[in-house]
Amino acid sequence: MVSVSLPLVILTSRLPSMWVVGLKIGMERGQINVHPSALEGGDWTNAIEYAMEMMQSLYPKQRIEFEFIKEYDND
Repeated sequence: MVSVSLPLVILTSRLPSMWVVGLKIGMERGQINVHPSALEGGDWTNAIEYAMEMMQSLYPKQRIEFEFIKEYDND
């Protein structure tokens, strides 16, 4: 009988990133934490769109401006 030993492969799934989106709402500046589970796609452009749309729905008469995005790994 032949015994074949295969190397043990440990698969680690990289947890998606979390983003902090900085916005200006009227004259006020703020930040929104966006978790990837809230997004249809899992990249930073979707995080910006989500934050902008959420703030526009909450403040429909205010001008919403994108200021910055920061990405944090969930490692």
